[in-house]
Amino acid sequence: MELSVMVMRLVISPEEDIHLPEHPGSAIRGAFGQGLYNVVCSVREKECENCETRFRCPYSILFNPFLTEKEKEETSKRFWNKPRPFVIEAEKRDGHYKPGEEISFRINLFGLTTKFLPYIIESWRHVSDVGLGSTRGSFELKEVWLENNISGRAERIFSSHEDVVKNVELQINGDDVEQYQDILGGDKIKLRFVSPVLMKYEGSYVNEITFEKFMRNLFRRLSSLSHYYGEERLDINFSDYLDRAKDVEVEEDDTEWEKWYRYSNRQNKRIEMQGLVGEVVFAGELGEYLPYLIRGQYIHVGKNTVFGQGEYEVNEG
Repeated sequence: MELSVMVMRLVISPEEDIHLPEHPGSAIRGAFGQGLYNVVCSVREKECENCETRFRCPYSILFNPFLTEKEKEETSKRFWNKPRPFVIEAEKRDGHYKPGEEISFRINLFGLTTKFLPYIIESWRHVSDVGLGSTRGSFELKEVWLENNISGRAERIFSSHEDVVKNVELQINGDDVEQYQDILGGDKIKLRFVSPVLMKYEGSYVNEITFEKFMRNLFRRLSSLSHYYGEERLDINFSDYLDRAKDVEVEEDDTEWEKWYRYSNRQNKRIEMQGLVGEVVFAGELGEYLPYLIRGQYIHVGKNTVFGQGEYEVNEG
């Protein structure tokens, strides 16, 4: 499969007090969506599903993606829900930011959606005046970077001092995945769950991790994203991979169940969120799974990924 990933890191500086929740991804996602809608939508009186531009509109493609008629003909029921092609990554910390501090977060874009980068930057310039967080504090968009943490390369594409967006190509692709795969080896890995990971297995939430359960959820997400946004679809025998995954052992399990809440403006209420956090070490024949585990770091796994949940890191065990 080939599913390119563009990692954008945005740096903002509060001009007023900004209060963000403990897990700020939901607030950042909400501000991003509203900003992008206001920047690109010229047909405000229509719902997205009734708009003629929904298949080429940056807002609709990122936040409210619809199946085209061709996709409806080609897809199976397994892919009936089209995933949003981005995730938010934001550090968990005390959410009170004062003027002069910096807030940094990442937006990972998948496949063809990388072409919307200028619209995304402009949406955050709009949000800077509207405000962020529960206090609607204004801020300055200071810098935007493209980063590849495998090659170690980073390019600044926007600065408030220059006020111009540079045309730079910097993505994480198959060559980067192979490079990182060589570093990991193939018999033991450690996964660190950076944000709560909420997965389902046979209709129930996973609160006791196994490699087969993890890979089943990861394959589902990778295959869906590559199907709609990748240059190549994930075309492997999933049953064979998952059967062999049962032989991979859990050598250490230092995970625990975490609950937290986010506020939904659309539903006007607090919503309970949950998932596994901590670390787990897997041991066994892992080589054939490494390309998918490495890509999974950037697309996340499980539910609520667009809010930043399901983020993990894969390292040597």
